[in-house]
Amino acid sequence: MTDISLGHSGRLRVLVAMTVLCALMVGERPVGAQTDAAGSRAPELSVQLDDVLAFAPPETCFTLSVGGRTVYRHNGDLDLMPASNQKLVTAAAALHVLGADHVYRTRLLAAEEPSGGVIDGDIALVGGGDPLLVTDLFRLIDGMGDDQHPTRFEDLAEQVVASGVTRITGRVIGDESRYDAVRTVSSWPDRYVAQRQSGPLSALSLDDGYRIAVPPPDSDRAPVWHRSEDPAAHAARALHDHLVVRGVEIGGEPISGSAGARQVEVTGLDSAGLTDVLSQLLVESDNQTGELMLKEIGRELGGGGSTEAGIAAVNETLDQMGLTPGDVTVTDGSGLDRGNRISCDDLVALLDASGGPDGVIGQALPVAGTNGTLRGRFADSQLAGQLRAKTGRLSDVTSLAGFTPMLGDEVATFAYISNGEVVTADLLGLQEHVLNVVSLHHPPCEGEGPPPMPVPVGPLAAQASLLGMPAGPLAMAPAAALPLPVMGEHPALAVPACGGQRVVVGFETFAEGSTGT
Repeated sequence: MTDISLGHSGRLRVLVAMTVLCALMVGERPVGAQTDAAGSRAPELSVQLDDVLAFAPPETCFTLSVGGRTVYRHNGDLDLMPASNQKLVTAAAALHVLGADHVYRTRLLAAEEPSGGVIDGDIALVGGGDPLLVTDLFRLIDGMGDDQHPTRFEDLAEQVVASGVTRITGRVIGDESRYDAVRTVSSWPDRYVAQRQSGPLSALSLDDGYRIAVPPPDSDRAPVWHRSEDPAAHAARALHDHLVVRGVEIGGEPISGSAGARQVEVTGLDSAGLTDVLSQLLVESDNQTGELMLKEIGRELGGGGSTEAGIAAVNETLDQMGLTPGDVTVTDGSGLDRGNRISCDDLVALLDASGGPDGVIGQALPVAGTNGTLRGRFADSQLAGQLRAKTGRLSDVTSLAGFTPMLGDEVATFAYISNGEVVTADLLGLQEHVLNVVSLHHPPCEGEGPPPMPVPVGPLAAQASLLGMPAGPLAMAPAAALPLPVMGEHPALAVPACGGQRVVVGFETFAEGSTGT
């Protein structure tokens, strides 16, 4: 028998509904659990998931598919608030409508070609909806790395200088007319502005629409973020200043307005392709990017660059993708709005339809224990570096949807949404435990019948004896509170695999009252 060690797969918490030992007994399944018997990977997995999800809040759904075939559903058709999992809907619609090669172009227009290094009259800085248009200062203060695919604003000024322009007789005009000038989603609470959940929405959004006031070098004060009331004028001012610093003479003060008849492109600046922008959206859970992307979708389908047009376009797109629009309620592009609704069934169908784990969206998701919003999660699990998923969280909403590996070289698509209870570390732990159960479940072995149940080894077997349990096979299942003494430092569970192999999984333990994650 060969042992394949996976290390610590999770943290065992006594008195918390996580993983504890119980005798191999199966009671009634929780109300709402549904299993597709025809497509079930193995009945044992359904039993284990039923047992774990019995401790989830009542308004919880979980759906699992393998190879496009549903193998497990718990309240799968229950419509719930997805929080930032709404960004998956926005991303799928953007990919469908705009295409993976779409780029946002910021243009600098004049009435005529420069002559002798002079641009006669005003120039127009025309926004193309680029959500990642930033200055070097913003990148420094915000800690924005190259992996977030920024569009460097200074490049625009440097291109103007490189073209030989030394003088502009008029002004810089900031033109944001690609989208409407509605700065937020109308149904959002006012506190989102103070919390900087999203900057002012504009087709010419530089530095997320903020001006950053940097304190003197000898000061211990933090930079101050000023939200712009006129993002287009803010961007025009920034370009004006960058040009002046580089020696370009400008005849007037910057303003916001229309490019009008100015249609000669002096230069322009392209964003990264949509594939990379989607990575920023999903890995960093960027609300501003989600809302601007929604407006771009609306404009592309002819409804105009507004949130309302974007919502209509997304509904139309969902219908084309085979999802019934009435079953998915879209109220914004980021998931901040509490009016969004989607089921776990629909989220899984969306992910499968988008190309699965190897598709653009699958590859754009954060990776467990590695980056973005999953950097600090699953870090001590066998899923670290393996699971790819979009997180979502509001005060009483937690969601997770994406792709997870399973024993047997399969990859499962999953969606988990929980509503109605304040999100705590224990609730997040339960969510993670569901995925650990999925990842450690072994498929039936060809020609060997159903796989045996996990067997305790080392201190774990001794612990079973202390509880008066049989020394034979034991199953992993949750319990609300069992008076377990604290186990040894490294109890382990042997999870059988095909061909006589076994996977030895270790667990860390906590005494009563501890606060492990």
